[in-house]
Formats: sequence, C-alpha cells, structure tokens
Amino acid sequence: MLGELQGLLKRHAAGPLISTQIPELTLMRADAVSTCMVAAVYPPMVCIIAQGNKQVTVGNATLNYDAGDYLVTSVDLPVSGWVKSATPKRPYLALGLELDPKLLATILLELPKSRKETGLSRGIAVSPGSPELLEAFVRLVRLLDSPADIVPLAPLVVREIYYRLLTGEQATMLRQIALQ
Repeated sequence: MLGELQGLLKRHAAGPLISTQIPELTLMRADAVSTCMVAAVYPPMVCIIAQGNKQVTVGNATLNYDAGDYLVTSVDLPVSGWVKSATPKRPYLALGLELDPKLLATILLELPKSRKETGLSRGIAVSPGSPELLEAFVRLVRLLDSPADIVPLAPLVVREIYYRLLTGEQATMLRQIALQ
C-alpha cells in the first residue's frame, strides 16, 4: 500500500502544498530537507508520510515520524517542524486530512461501548499506520484520478478512515475531539 500511495502522491503533489478536489485533503511534497523549522498551527487532523521523514516539536515534546506513520492532532496546536529526508529523486511525500468533530462524534456513537478510555492525551501523537488505514488513504487519493467519483465516494472513504482512527492506537485522542 505504501508504494501505491507514494506513486499517487508523486503524480498529484506537484508543489509543496496542494489543495485537492476533496476539500479536507491536502497533499505535501518537499524536494529538499528543510533548512529551518517551519512554524504553523495544525488544526485537528491526521497526516500520513508516504516517503521521507519529518520531525515536529510542540512545546518541549519532539516527535519523529517516517514513511507509513501517521500523526494526529486533536486541537489547534502551534507546531514547528522540518523535513529531515528529501531529495529531488526521492522527495518527501505526505498528506493531511482535516478532521470533522461532528462526523467523528457520529461514528463514535456507532461503535461498541466496551472500549475503556485511558485518560487525557497531550493533543498530538505519532503511530504506525495499519494496513487497513493505509489502504483507505490509498483509495481516497485514487479518487483524484476520477473526479466524477469524488462526490459520491469520498465521504464513504473518509468515514472508513475515521472508523480506523477511532479503533486504532490514537482512539482516545480522537474520542476527545468527538466528545467536545
């Protein structure tokens, strides 16, 4: 799945930050390592790296994530980050999907109540992406190749991504977004 995601992003991420026809989906590309930290405010979102790696700092916490990993932010956070590995032949490729708290809450209500909550999170975390999560993201990005399919199918794939996130390693953090 990671190889296919890389190929899709190489084709569709023609510049550093690309908005797509799927409103909440942004594609990212860097052909060189960052020479300085880039500061930004990340809204609640999930980011997946398909190729390369990145380091982000929030306050005193530093997180590294690599190809196949995903980063989740649950609240608007001031983040500094830099791409640590990228060349023109092997660019940094990633995507970001802004999270909709109402949709998260809707899906959360559909899940079994047996899950135990493990306390509060710090608002940002990195985890390895499961094959199921990566596959769902591949299907979402594939829709960019068939724009007529975006309106009917993208919401279904986004729902699946939310489900995978709400049942994955960062479920507690995502449940906090949904319960706000």
